[in-house]
Amino acid sequence: MNLNDKASVIIHTYYRYNYLQTILELLLKQTIKPKEVIISDQTPIKDRPQGFYESFKELPLKVINLDKPMHAPAQNIGARNSTGEILIFIDDDCEFREDFLEQHLRVMYEENVDVVVGPNSLTWELPEYFMRDYRYSDPVSFFLKTIPTKWHGMVLYTIGGNTSVKREAFFDVNGYDEKMPRMADIELGFRLFKNGAKIYHSTKPFIHHLKGASGGSRKAQKNLQYKRLLSWMYLYKKHFPGWGTQQFILHEIMCAISFREPISGFFKKGNLKNPLLPLARTTQIIKACIESNKLLK
Repeated sequence: MNLNDKASVIIHTYYRYNYLQTILELLLKQTIKPKEVIISDQTPIKDRPQGFYESFKELPLKVINLDKPMHAPAQNIGARNSTGEILIFIDDDCEFREDFLEQHLRVMYEENVDVVVGPNSLTWELPEYFMRDYRYSDPVSFFLKTIPTKWHGMVLYTIGGNTSVKREAFFDVNGYDEKMPRMADIELGFRLFKNGAKIYHSTKPFIHHLKGASGGSRKAQKNLQYKRLLSWMYLYKKHFPGWGTQQFILHEIMCAISFREPISGFFKKGNLKNPLLPLARTTQIIKACIESNKLLK
């Protein structure tokens, strides 16, 4: 099978040209040719390195200029401007091997699946086995969050930084939920699964996530701890309303009043140094409840 010109590579970037240069150089060396490389560039034009994209004229580049930093909307904009049969989403601060694109497509066709998720690892090595500790995991964390291991098989999630999806499957569920401040990839995966898409995890399309210290969505967003809480609250209310959401809220309140970390429930002695922490956290929970209700309307 000729795998050339089937995939649209979609990248959203923000103040990360040193990393983006590495990615574009790696895309030039791929064993198959992408149909197009679409970049949703959210960096103000005045702050971009002069002539940066002109250095990569050998790539079928499409640069979309966005006037403000976004996360899920930037990925959707890239997808809507694509023409490939397969959409491959990657982060703007990563490295991968020369057969990265080929492996995504081969796994998809050989396993006859709609979505392929590869590991997005902070190292070039993966653990042989990993089991998330259920004692410190709510159901969403346990089942819907990515675990970068040597597992090959069906999963329920996608990873924003290393996922390929058939065009039809992506648009059947209307792409990423643009109301989610964070974790839109987890939410997308669950909707794809509920819609009947087959999601397959394979280590063959491997990405080394450099986790850039500057730029990216973390630079654009303030108060990340609250954004994560709001995202969890929104996800629960959207997909697990009723008792599921009530359990989550109760868990977060109990963590707050016992000086434990949100979501995980881990205890940190340092939290005891702030006697007002329970009040501050409880206030955030109430705020997230109200704001998530507004987002769902």
